[in-house]
Amino acid sequence: MEGRGTRQRRSPVLNRPNAAKRHLQQQQQQQEADFHDKKVIASTYFSIEAFLVLACLAVSLLILPLVLPPLPPPPSLLLWLPVYSLDECLWLGESTIIESMRQFVRAVVEVFGDEYPRAPNEEDTAHLFDMNQRRGFLGMLGSIDCMHWRWKKCPTAWSGSFTSHVNAPTIILEAVASQDLWIWHAFFGIPGSLNNINVLHRSHLLDNLAASEAPKVQYSINGHHYTMGYYLADGIYPKWATFVKPIQSPIGRKWQHFVVQQAVARKDVKRVFGVLQARFPIVRGAARFWDQETRNDIMTACIVMHNMIIEDERPEGEVKHVYEGAGKLESQT
Repeated sequence: MEGRGTRQRRSPVLNRPNAAKRHLQQQQQQQEADFHDKKVIASTYFSIEAFLVLACLAVSLLILPLVLPPLPPPPSLLLWLPVYSLDECLWLGESTIIESMRQFVRAVVEVFGDEYPRAPNEEDTAHLFDMNQRRGFLGMLGSIDCMHWRWKKCPTAWSGSFTSHVNAPTIILEAVASQDLWIWHAFFGIPGSLNNINVLHRSHLLDNLAASEAPKVQYSINGHHYTMGYYLADGIYPKWATFVKPIQSPIGRKWQHFVVQQAVARKDVKRVFGVLQARFPIVRGAARFWDQETRNDIMTACIVMHNMIIEDERPEGEVKHVYEGAGKLESQT
């Protein structure tokens, strides 16, 4: 037992005011050092993540072509491989791969979105007229149609407005394509329960024509003079001068031949949808993202890379046009 005269000893640091201040400063410096170490670790982690993503692309370029059949273009690797397939070989978690994919498609949209896809200017219109004149459709700008992309993560409250004829929630992509499979117009984000006419009324396909800002064209067919191009469409589209639809009951060989040729040329946009889904299975499968921005970025990135592939695969003698006044993929807001 301690005696009555025994005093409780205090910490020597607390006995002196200056020592207490130094002790607090040391604690603050230690906290700042720990915070700095965490920042260094975080930056190192993201650097490693970027390195692994680049390593995936390098593997697709150098190694995989030697042991596997031809793969899609390297930029589409993150869209081509399933999420779980990179877990074991590269030690990347599912969330890391998904976030890397989001950053990848966002970068593609920000860097190349102003160039691909783009609305045709006067030089493009002349090129399209020359291409389609050889097919017997002078004045044709392309074929128009819609594609449904299934939305797996559609909220239950929205499933009614997004459910289409396939009995599942879908999102509509409206596109205009030419014979070389180039996508000139894309409008994405409309609920799947709407038809092609509703999508057309919401898209901006004919805004330039309505505002008298479309490229000036002049051509004559059967003695009639025209000053605007047209698109090949199916029977659901309205009877406008900008749409050439099939004849329901053709009489005579002349009209029957026209119906056959119109159906053949109108399949260009169908071919584009098939090639787009074949190159990017993420578009062929169901959409698994909740937010609209990510879905729009994925679709835009796939269309951009599709047009880049079409441009790269053109014959060497063919002129590669430079386009100005381009616009990004239009989406429903």
